[in-house]
Amino acid sequence: MQKKVELSRILNIVFIVCVLIGLIIYIINVDGIENITNTLKAADYKWILAGFICLIIEYVAEALVFHIPLKKMYPKHKYTLSLESNIIGRFFNNITPFSSGGQPFQAYMLSKYGLRASDTFSALMMKFVVYQVGLFSFALIFLLTNLGFFNVTFGNYIWIVLLGFFMNLIATVFIFVAGINKNIILKIVRPIVKLVSKIKIGRRYLIKDLEATLQKIDESVSNYSIQFRKMKGQKLTIIKMYLVQLIQFIAYFSIPFMIYKSFGNSGTTYMQILLVQTYLLLVMSFIPTPGSGLGAESGFNIFYRTIFITGLNLAIFFWRIYTCYLPIIAGLLALAFMNKKEVKLEGD
Repeated sequence: MQKKVELSRILNIVFIVCVLIGLIIYIINVDGIENITNTLKAADYKWILAGFICLIIEYVAEALVFHIPLKKMYPKHKYTLSLESNIIGRFFNNITPFSSGGQPFQAYMLSKYGLRASDTFSALMMKFVVYQVGLFSFALIFLLTNLGFFNVTFGNYIWIVLLGFFMNLIATVFIFVAGINKNIILKIVRPIVKLVSKIKIGRRYLIKDLEATLQKIDESVSNYSIQFRKMKGQKLTIIKMYLVQLIQFIAYFSIPFMIYKSFGNSGTTYMQILLVQTYLLLVMSFIPTPGSGLGAESGFNIFYRTIFITGLNLAIFFWRIYTCYLPIIAGLLALAFMNKKEVKLEGD
């Protein structure tokens, strides 16, 4: 089983590297070496540095969102450990479909330092709920305050944007319904799982053991519902997490603006760039490839092609370096030098 997991990770990393190589080849073929060189020479690298600072702020804020509930459960818990686990978690998220690999490793890593896995998953669940609500509220606010720009920018691709918006809305509603009344969710999910279990690919069924799968789903939904109800008594903690989450979003959504300015572009405001990036993230959230590869690059090209006057393809490259490849490198380094010493922390 472990060998299969390792093979899957290797294949995911190979896929991500191939996407990067393909992007470089695409940029060279479309823009040409001379044009690329001239654009890079004319670039204002103060904005490139500003983009890197935004990435650091985004990392610090995301780790703090995770740290706030952990600190409440473990008063001696150090922020540096939350930051380290977040950096490594981002690595695994970037090399797995739907960003699904980071959370289990964070729980495993923090268990080495004396934190119960159930507490870590509870904090991660709270972080997920705050993230979903924060992203949806950002999208709704930007839509209502920039409706004209929204129509002009996304007019030809409105169905893609609305699909991302409503998928996120469904996900947000889902997490609240699952927390409030688990039976409603189980009545929806169980028939779908039973239907999928009847599908065969070749000689194999998609779901080998239906009863075991249903039991696992029941346990997961029940545990989620229990953790969700616990959140009701932690309103101040949730508010703190939400405010820091907004800082994380602003820092992350600001990166394309820094790239936009670095290549001498003008005419689109900072708030408009934030709107575009918010809806790009909504669309990216449902791309099943590791690191949202191919879909992220295509989405950036589609959504920003009327905004960037110069340097669009190079902007895609720099944006993916910031948001995908640098986090992978940082995660690998953190993983390689991770402190193995177990630190026992007392809970409340």
